[in-house]
Parts: sequence; C-alpha cells; structure tokens
Amino acid sequence: MKSLVGFLLMFMLLSGSAFAASDIAVINTREALAKCNTGAQIVAQIQLKFKKRSDAVADLNKEVAKLQQDAQAPKAKDAVKRRFQEKLQELRAKTQQLRQEISREENERFQPLVNRLNVILLDYAKEKKLTGIQDRGQFIYVAPEADITEEIIKRLNAKP
Repeated sequence: MKSLVGFLLMFMLLSGSAFAASDIAVINTREALAKCNTGAQIVAQIQLKFKKRSDAVADLNKEVAKLQQDAQAPKAKDAVKRRFQEKLQELRAKTQQLRQEISREENERFQPLVNRLNVILLDYAKEKKLTGIQDRGQFIYVAPEADITEEIIKRLNAKP
C-alpha cells in the first residue's frame, strides 16, 4: 500500500512539473515595464517631474542626520533635541507625501502601458499555446527558458 501511495505521489509530482515546464511562462513585469522604451521614458519623465522635491527631501535627510548627531552629544540641550524631533517628523511627512504622489503618478502614467502589456501577453500565450503566465516575483527559482521577459520587452518596443 505504501509503495502504491509513493508511486502515485511520484507520478503526480512528475506530471505536474512536466505540465509547468511546457505550458507556463513567467515574466518580470516590473522589469518589462521599466526597460521597454515607453516605460523608460515614463520613468525619466517622473524622475524629472519630482527631482526638485526629491532633492529637497535628500537635503532635509542630511540635515536630520546632522541634528541627530548633535542631539546625541552628551551635553546636548533640550532645544537641539526638540529641533531634531521636529525635523525628523517633517522629513517623515515629506517623504511619505512624496512617495504617495510618485506612486499616483506612476499608476496614472503606466496604466496605458500596462493595458498594452496585457494584450501582448494574451497574444503571446495564445501563440505559444500556454495555459498561464505568472509574474516572476512569485517564484524562488525559474528555469531561464521559462522566463519570457526579454521577448515581451521586444514586443512592447515593436508595437507603438
């Protein structure tokens, strides 16, 4: 009985891995979106749009780091410690606000490209007779031949 159960388990594992190897592909969606020509342009535009504010947050971060050193000095006055806490709160708020605005901008600007990517993936799956395409981030290991990221980037660049 144990050998029959072992055989059935082995058969299911082998047939499952054969299924996965031949009918499923993976893509690094983030990489495909960021590396295709349109995606790279979007990233550059977003970075340019938020550059001044990103630089201001970076400068504030340096100021907070300096204030932290001053506040940790053995003879630091309460005013220095208070100023450090105020600037730290300001840094956190500005960083959070900037991240949220960048995220909104990315979502808005990338949506048409994501829609195009979905059409390309559907066409690719039909063409290759795949039963599924999964994001690469869900796997610990993927055989290189199963990763279609570079092929999809080429197709994104080929379609206007």
